[in-house]
Amino acid sequence: MTHRWIEWIKSKWSGSKPDVPMSPMITCRQVIELLSDYINRELSPEDKTELDQHLQGCQNCGTFLYTLRQSVDLLKDLKEEDIPEEVNARLRNFLRSKIQSEK
Repeated sequence: MTHRWIEWIKSKWSGSKPDVPMSPMITCRQVIELLSDYINRELSPEDKTELDQHLQGCQNCGTFLYTLRQSVDLLKDLKEEDIPEEVNARLRNFLRSKIQSEK
């Protein structure tokens, strides 16, 4: 089942140009960077309006938002003990390296 879901996501992104601006003000890359704040309702009214306009005209970003929301909903119920120790360790290492690379 997971394989079909991944293929569906890939099909939605195939051939896309995520950095092509959909409006003169905001690009797909900027949308992706703002989605956490968008989901958490932490954007200014102006930024939210601009992001909403972009999402209305960009199927790729809309699909990405849908996928992100689904992932967040699935992870809300996940308990640490549900994650195998090996996966937990790999995830911690990945996040540490990601944080270090962004400094």
